[in-house]
Amino acid sequence: MAVIFMDGFDWYTTADMSKRWTSAGLSTISAAYARGLVGQGMQSGTSNDPSVKSFSSNYAQGVFGFALNLVSTGAKQLFTIRDGATEQCSIRTNASTVLTVTQNGTVRATGTTVLSSATWYYVELKATVSSSGVAELKLNGASEIASTSSIDLTGTANNYWNQLAFATTAHWFDDFYVLDPTTGSNTDFLGPVQISARIPTGNGNASSWTPNGGSNMGCVSELFEDGNASFVQSSTANQIDTYTMQDLPAAAGSVFALAQHTVAVQDGGGTRTIAPVYRIGSTDYVGTSVNTSASYQFLTEIKDASPATASAWTVSEVNGLESGFKLIA
Repeated sequence: MAVIFMDGFDWYTTADMSKRWTSAGLSTISAAYARGLVGQGMQSGTSNDPSVKSFSSNYAQGVFGFALNLVSTGAKQLFTIRDGATEQCSIRTNASTVLTVTQNGTVRATGTTVLSSATWYYVELKATVSSSGVAELKLNGASEIASTSSIDLTGTANNYWNQLAFATTAHWFDDFYVLDPTTGSNTDFLGPVQISARIPTGNGNASSWTPNGGSNMGCVSELFEDGNASFVQSSTANQIDTYTMQDLPAAAGSVFALAQHTVAVQDGGGTRTIAPVYRIGSTDYVGTSVNTSASYQFLTEIKDASPATASAWTVSEVNGLESGFKLIA
């Protein structure tokens, strides 16, 4: 799998941001910050308290993309790749509001385009973390900083990153993706992508879990999870629930990856294990099992390729997909 994280900020609230991010900082999520007025976006924190995402693995390389709307111009820090809490390299704007790649404030490479406030851009960085590192930056899908080698992109003795942080001044971000380019089918810039949340529209092939009222679909179709207000539950191994889902936007072309999100809690008894389910055609494909906990979690699995074909997803395949979950034990 090459896509290791993606977020369109559409399906959860500021209060739940810490379930997706290691630290929410002072960031906020709102429809007011959405790119193209679609869904929601994130406004980064306004003090030295950024939103942070930590990863369980160390990565020597990475490709990162996000939509950016500057609230103010001038010299700003926008996005940082870190080893723990220590910066390896950052994307910043300089005093002229031109994008730069920096290491702890030292400029390693500079673009040419002067950015404006209140304007949406799509920024992508490809970086190799090393004292002889490599960086390349794209703006709206076009080259902004050509591949630049032999630049120091390390703030520690380690040639890797394992944490990301957004800006510490208020800017708007949306449609964020992270790739490990050393594996999988997505190994290079994806371009100005849109990350779109799709929610259940009806009961699917299997409705074995028990709703706490109404239909199974009605208990899980809210855009923002509502805790114990509505849910389905099961204590019987191998029971499955699947749901038909909203179609992709009409303008959708390529589908680079699909992320299935399950909001789950263990309400009693011994440890429970669940797994995502993708029903394609007449076959259920069961994903990786995860343990639940005593508090609500956001459990996410990302698939670059269709489990039915081992090839890239197609729009028609995603639109015909049933998504759900299975109680393993």
